[in-house]
This record gives sequence, structure tokens and C-alpha cells, in this order.
Amino acid sequence: MQLYEQDHPQHIETVYRMPIDTASDVTWFYGHNFKKILDPGRRDHPIPWTEHDQHTTQVTKRRFIVPVERRAGDNQFILVPFATDVAPTTPDEQLIRYKDGCAIYVRQMPTECDLSTIYECWSWKDSKNSTSGKLRLPCLLAYGANTLIVNQPFDGNIGLSVPRESSLKYGEDGSALIRNFFDALEWPEQAVEEPRRFLIKFTHPDHLVAALRNKAKDFLYFGNKFPCALKPRFTPRIMVYKSKATSDDVKAFAYRYWTVNMQSMSLIVPGEPLDENPGYTIDFASYVKQLNPQKTKEPQETKDPQESKTSETAKEPRGIYVTFDTGNETFTVSDQRLIIADDLGSASTYLPPTAVETISKVWLKNSSDVQPKPTLNRTLPYHPSNPYVGQERNLDNCDVLFKFIGLDGKPVEFRCAAKLFFKLPWPVGGSGTSEGMFQSGIRSDTTQDVDANSTYIFGINFFWAAFVEHCGPMLDLVHDETETKPAYIRLAPQRAKKPNGDMGGPEAFSLFSRLPPKYFVEPEES
Repeated sequence: MQLYEQDHPQHIETVYRMPIDTASDVTWFYGHNFKKILDPGRRDHPIPWTEHDQHTTQVTKRRFIVPVERRAGDNQFILVPFATDVAPTTPDEQLIRYKDGCAIYVRQMPTECDLSTIYECWSWKDSKNSTSGKLRLPCLLAYGANTLIVNQPFDGNIGLSVPRESSLKYGEDGSALIRNFFDALEWPEQAVEEPRRFLIKFTHPDHLVAALRNKAKDFLYFGNKFPCALKPRFTPRIMVYKSKATSDDVKAFAYRYWTVNMQSMSLIVPGEPLDENPGYTIDFASYVKQLNPQKTKEPQETKDPQESKTSETAKEPRGIYVTFDTGNETFTVSDQRLIIADDLGSASTYLPPTAVETISKVWLKNSSDVQPKPTLNRTLPYHPSNPYVGQERNLDNCDVLFKFIGLDGKPVEFRCAAKLFFKLPWPVGGSGTSEGMFQSGIRSDTTQDVDANSTYIFGINFFWAAFVEHCGPMLDLVHDETETKPAYIRLAPQRAKKPNGDMGGPEAFSLFSRLPPKYFVEPEES
């Protein structure tokens, strides 16, 4: 990403490396003179980085930070006061904490400091890399950061969690109040054909060389078509659930993350049927019921004898029951499954400890001889809550089968390559390890199971195995413009049969080089 040189002449040809984060709606940059956060949980005041910090972290390598400035006139700028030694206290400041322990303090700058940004994109007209049109983003600057996030080689973050249902809001002067990346795509004019629908493809590091050779680029594609010649089959639409801000207010339901409900996941091993290997299936429905036992309703006092019949003690499972009306039928879905959100910004997939233990011992056949005792020490190469991929289980021909809840309330199955999902490219280090052992992308960050309302994570290893299409809530322009169609995701494995009958992997999905998007076709569902 770059800043538009006519609006930011002091940043000509400066390239910002920005990760895509599907679990956050905040797009931010590092601010000038940002400081160190010691304990974000206590909201400590940031302190200067020590000389030791500058030698051992990425602080001195943070190449491109955004100065705090406001346009005063044509090619004239004035500096804006920017304190970096205070904890978040005002409505324009907030603490952002990530699943992996990263934390920042960010501050929203005045609208006069908004950023004009441009992005590298593919030009089908010229069949080469080009740049996008100008997108105006709010200026959110990190003025404090902990060591964990500073060690990552990025210059900020692009948040692509579920776009809000409401349309843009406007200030008293009639200008749009842009607050996230989707707002920038939709204002002042629609920058892409379908700004609320996007497809992500990330290539597993083991396939990168072959992918580059075949011009099978990683991409973020906005629209309802598929930009590659080789086409996989997508799942039906998978329901994205809203989160409840308060326990009683139904109106408090809102989209926060790309959150789905997973019923189960299974390891598919050639020659080993699932019905003969019950340990190869993790049933999250029964797992959640164990964590979410039934409770008894207390009888309520009533003066009406008829009402007393309906107020007798009754048992019902805890959880959220959501009723959907499709126009043809009404159905109810129980929220008694595992709640999991896709998070491209997470380096790992986080699951409950009991599930991770099954994956470690049964699926991957990890040896207990080389596993230290359970611990939360992140410096260890692996432990029972962090399996490894070794020679004990050959994953070359294995698959993982996931079962989710569809938009119509019915189960949706998704099957992908197990090796792409489990194996990280980095070898396991430390004593007791051997050649051919690699870290896995599966983690559990707690030593005991928590309640059923916890949200777990599909990290980047899930994106290495799947094409993930996200579609945010949109107005129903066909039937009723006052109604909003719900958000959903669709999945496809990063593999498909080539015209010659061979199976193509991640490196086979080359972008159309010259065919313009209007000639693309929508992907088929399985």
C-alpha cells in the first residue's frame, strides 16, 4: 500500500506492508515516535524504547510510520500535537488486544488528517501489475505497542471483519464519516463492483515456488466471480452468526466477526473408515453439551391458575436459539456447537484443549516421549496443546472434513487437504526432536476447557487449505430494499481437476492474465 503522492507529497514511493486481518474492523498505522507498552492489561502508560529494545526488536526496522499532520493549504502542512506517553482515556483512543497477545494503543485523528491510499492490483487491460484508484481512510495511529506486535514485520493493519449493516453516516457538513476499509470502498463512489463480497487466496509456503512459476498469485478479489481459469467447487452458503452485546436486549445482536458454528471435524485417512475409527471424528455438538449442562428454570409466582401450569419447573439447555425466515419456511437453529471465527491475522488455529489433545495423540500420532509437560510457556517448541507434524502420520493423501451450519440451517460439509491445514513450514527445534518434524498450525492457549460461549479461531493455516469467500450483509435490492440479506461465507479446497484429469493444487490456480472480470463466471457449488 502507498499514500497518494499528490495528497501526501512527503511520502512519494513509500510502500507500507499491511497485513489483512479478517477478525478486526480497524485499519491502523504506526504513528511517529510510538512507544512501548509493558502491560496492556493494566493500561500502563507507554515508555520509551530502550537501546536494548532497538537492537533486539523490529523497532529500528519500522521503516515507514505516519507523521501526524493536517493540511493547511496547497502543499502546506502543519503538525498536530501527538502525545505518546499516555494510556487510552478519551473516546478517540482505545486499547486493541489480539488473540496472540499483541496489543496497541491507537488514536483516531481529526478528519483533516485522513489518508489517501492506493494499492497494488492487477490490470487485466494491460496484463500487468498496476495501482488502484484513491481510497480515503481515517487516520488511526498506534502510539503505543508491545514487543510482541513490534517484532512482526508490518507497518500497520487492514481490518476486514464483517462490514456493518447500516449505511454510511454523515456529519453536519454532509461529509461521510468513514471509519473502516469497507466505508472507503463505498464512498464517495463505489470503488469496486461488490465491495462487501471478497475472496481470499493464500498459498502454503511449501507451494510458493511452484505458484510463482505458474503466476498463481495470492489475491484479495472483490466481486462475485472467480478470477482463475481452474475452478474448484464451493460449499453452499455457511451462516455467519451475530454476537450478543448484552444478555437481554435482542437488538444488541450485531455482526462482529466472520463467526460460524462448527458441528464436527474429522480426519479422513485412506483405507481407514470413520465408522471403524471413532477417534478420527471430534463431535463439537456433544462437546459443547458437556460444557453447557442443562439448567433448571425456577417456577415463577403467578396469581392466575392457568398461568401456573406453564410456570412449572422445566429443563432446557442453555444457549442461543435463532429463528430464521427464508420466505418459504421458518426454522430454528440451536447455538449448541463450537463458535469459531476465521482470522487471517492469526498465525495459528486455536481449538479447545481436549480437541487439540485428540489431534495430537490420535490424528497426528505425536510421541509422548518428546512432549514436555503441559505449560503455557510460549518459548517451548511444542507441547500437548501445540502438536507437531512428523513421520508418525503421513498426511500426503489425508483430508480434513469439517461440518458447519448452512444459511438454510442444514449441515454443510467442507473437505480439504490435511497437510495444507496442519503443517507449518518451520521445523521443530529443541531436544528430543528429529529430522522430518514440523510445527503444526493447531494451538490451544489454555490448560483447561472454558465455557461454550468462547470463540475459537481459524488462523492462516485454514486459508492455506481453502479459498474463503466472504459476503457481508447487503440490502435486498430484488425483493425489499428495506430488508438486509444476512452475511455468509463459502469455502472451496485449494485443489481442482485439470482438463487432463490430473489434480491441481495451490500452484495451479493462475489468474486470468487478459480476460476482463466481466467475462468471469460465478463459481459452482458442490
